[in-house]
Amino acid sequence: MRAMLGIVFWGLGACASSSGVYEVSPGVYSISSTAITSFGGAATAKGSSYKKATQTCAAQGKQMELVNQQSSASIASGSADVTFRCVTRSSGS
Repeated sequence: MRAMLGIVFWGLGACASSSGVYEVSPGVYSISSTAITSFGGAATAKGSSYKKATQTCAAQGKQMELVNQQSSASIASGSADVTFRCVTRSSGS
């Protein structure tokens, strides 16, 4: 199942543009993505943002924890803003 989600997010991310990940406060990051409607709009933008957030945390040996997410759509495109932090998950939970 996890591999299938990775493939879906990879496919979605290929058609979106993003701001790149930036730190908004100590340990809290944000990314904004946009995709045209014919390539999935807000859903594609959201998938792209989640993928990049997950990759950012994985590079730190951590997991992404969502802080906030907002999406919007218009006739021509959709966008998503994802705010997150990278956390270490305990193996006992």
